[in-house]
Amino acid sequence: MACNSPTRKKTGIRRAHHQVTALLCVAGFLASCAPPTAQQKNSSAPLASGYRPDIRHGAKIYTAYCSACHDKGTNGAPQLDDAEEWDERADAWPADIDRHVKSGFLSMPARGGRSELSDADISDTIYYILSQVEANDD
Repeated sequence: MACNSPTRKKTGIRRAHHQVTALLCVAGFLASCAPPTAQQKNSSAPLASGYRPDIRHGAKIYTAYCSACHDKGTNGAPQLDDAEEWDERADAWPADIDRHVKSGFLSMPARGGRSELSDADISDTIYYILSQVEANDD
């Protein structure tokens, strides 16, 4: 099978989506059960136990803060509807996409320039993005 075949691309995106989902589950499992304090909410601390990604909340965050660049590819941002462009990043997603969003990467500022976004906000948004990329790959 050729490396650029549609089957390989779809598999890479789905694998990355499942890896992110697994990371979110593990982070929730390993974290304490106590709700996060205000300081922890914006920190890099693991997510609270029982955390489940909220795709609707992720869509709202994406629309409000990410779509301006990721819908048009501004400053080299991967476009949400370009599954091939995201597939090139698939193997690095689980750890790297979270780090890129939280710390900033190339032209993208940390937390998209919104320091008030919590780790849960970011995780929900990543989950939404991966869901959309996977849907666009079908």
